[in-house]
Amino acid sequence: MSAAGANNKGNARRWIGAVVVIGLVALYSRLLSRVGKEAVLVETVEETQQAMRADFERQEPAAAVGVVAPKDEPDQIMAKWAPLLELLSSANATFRELGQVVDISSGRWAAARQHAALEAMGLPRGIKKDVDMRSMRRKSRSAAIAAQMAFENQLPRLTESNRKDFTGFAAEELQELRLCNATSPSTTGVDFYFGEQFESKHAPPATWAYHFSPAFREGAAIGAMPGIMQTFGTKESYANIFAICDAYKLVSDPRVELCDDSLLYTFNVDADEQPRHIQRRYYSILEPRHVRHFERVYESVSALSARYRGQLWWIIKPQSDSFFSRGMHLSKLEFMPSKVAFVRWVNVSIVSTACLRHYNPETCSRRKVSFQRYLHTPATVYGRKFDMRAWVLVTSINPLRVFMMRHAYPKIASEAFSRAHSDMDKQCMHIKMLVPDESCDATLEDFIGVFAKKGYPKSTATQTFFDALRFPGLSVFNNRDKKPENLAALAEHVWATKVWPALEAAIIKILMLVRPQLLAAEREARDAGGGGSSSSSKKYRRFALLSPDVAVDDRGRPSVIEINTNGHLMGQHDEQGGFDNLFHDEGYVQAMFEVLGANDYPRRRAYEGKLDAAIERYCAEEERCGDDNEIIEAMRQAVHEEAHSGPHWYRVYPPIKCRSLGCEEYEGEAAWWPEQARVSRSQRASFGETHLDAAVRSFLETVDTSEIHGIPLVPGHGRWPPRLRFPYEGTT
Repeated sequence: MSAAGANNKGNARRWIGAVVVIGLVALYSRLLSRVGKEAVLVETVEETQQAMRADFERQEPAAAVGVVAPKDEPDQIMAKWAPLLELLSSANATFRELGQVVDISSGRWAAARQHAALEAMGLPRGIKKDVDMRSMRRKSRSAAIAAQMAFENQLPRLTESNRKDFTGFAAEELQELRLCNATSPSTTGVDFYFGEQFESKHAPPATWAYHFSPAFREGAAIGAMPGIMQTFGTKESYANIFAICDAYKLVSDPRVELCDDSLLYTFNVDADEQPRHIQRRYYSILEPRHVRHFERVYESVSALSARYRGQLWWIIKPQSDSFFSRGMHLSKLEFMPSKVAFVRWVNVSIVSTACLRHYNPETCSRRKVSFQRYLHTPATVYGRKFDMRAWVLVTSINPLRVFMMRHAYPKIASEAFSRAHSDMDKQCMHIKMLVPDESCDATLEDFIGVFAKKGYPKSTATQTFFDALRFPGLSVFNNRDKKPENLAALAEHVWATKVWPALEAAIIKILMLVRPQLLAAEREARDAGGGGSSSSSKKYRRFALLSPDVAVDDRGRPSVIEINTNGHLMGQHDEQGGFDNLFHDEGYVQAMFEVLGANDYPRRRAYEGKLDAAIERYCAEEERCGDDNEIIEAMRQAVHEEAHSGPHWYRVYPPIKCRSLGCEEYEGEAAWWPEQARVSRSQRASFGETHLDAAVRSFLETVDTSEIHGIPLVPGHGRWPPRLRFPYEGTT
């Protein structure tokens, strides 16, 4: 090649290089221009972090960065920084990991405009409160330490299912407890799993996420229990409880004692789901065979109809995909003289009458539904119907151990309550709780207007909740001479002494009732997992977080509407809560993980010697334990759980024994707290205790375990500040 040719080729390369550089500079300049007029080139990740924090915290940044702290609203701030964050995140793993820890994304800030409206409910205003940079730095450090230690195989590995509150909120809490992500569960193994049940369509990959999977390490804690969804954990399977109870009643089985009145009778209808384009065919789709257990259902519904003298309302729910109450409606059953009349009523009621006026294929074609007795005489908050989401933690199914969080989350309707027949078709009054949208003719601002003075009651343990809580069926609440402050004191008294213990009793009975089905499902899953193979015989703990939705009637009687498995985690990871929900997390989720031993029960080192000595003394008497190491391990696990339950959680079964002054007597034993569900001997007999149940219960009754670990054990609903401001005057 000639010198001229080589020179021309070199010039061409230089021209191409120059064009590429100019193009990159232009692209980069375009990105920077979107950041804002005040912004200049930010060369390092550290400077970017400093500048962004200054933006959020409204502080002057370092002069070297050259970004003036703006006065923009939070969503405008994120809009400015999002392009540069995206560019840096793709190029720098460190910053990308930091972004994952605090869940920074432009979409997260899109709802920041809601701040002003939410301020009326007591939520803090301002991005500083929602992001909390100190929390961000703390979590970043914890995540970095966890990653380093995990690399050296010093830390347990966690994984979760792919849902926003699991991958964000829950994962961050577990990272703070120094667990790290299992990037490849099949190869690295799993020590802790928290997420959807394995039977859910949203479960993790089935390559490793199945019961008795070899991916679960020895001693792992896995948040999935065989059979829990099929037995009662969905709208469809909730009706199974009543099928069990109907069968027990038919043969006078003593286990019928476990069929609690707090359950709202439910039955399933499985008709063909297909669009009905011709409305005159609307009523010709149902036969008795479409009603599961038709004969038993007919007898039970007939008895209910007679009991309520024709004033029996039912709520009809799609068996699946009914998020935000989609597709639900009410129907009244007045008279049922025959089976033909019953089928005709089900046929007419299966789809809302609104479908005759306007056919919506998404809801009007639904024929697989659940009919549930509707509680049409509710207690009210601010004159509105409400239900509540409780949290129940099943730490073991055999022996049965159950914990509850000390308060629930109230979900309040958009419209004031009315029992008038003409108002029963108003979904925003009766069905849609906490749904301030156009379907209820209410914006978020309209919805919170009624709470503007004192704020939305974010918990059943707040003064705001009791100030507004009323039980119209109790005559004292209809006394106009009562001062509002005394009515609030009375409402809290009814709640703590009647409502909450009844809810405890309902939860205990439900779990006792379905335990045989859960044990059978566990045996089946173990066999499917390999029988006696090392993978299926490997010992790991199984737990379940249940989220029952509960309604309360006008006389203070709770009714369990449904039981969700791993329902939405209310709140956000920072103390102040998130701008896109009404609820705060004050450490409840992390405390739940500590009960489950996610961080290996760190306080046990201080009391383990006392515990071993107490177990040895207990077992030495009458040879209570024999050579059964499973019993001893179950006792140890029960004590570890209660020692790490903190102020937010407490054990409801086995019940916490009262060992102080003022204990109440029940069945000849003065060992019950005044505000506590009673468990009778006949109830335990109907339950059918296993040897592990009996051993653990006896140990906890005999040994004062609070003296071992030093943690006071008190059951009951939370009574946190602010406390009652006025003396209680009585219920009469």
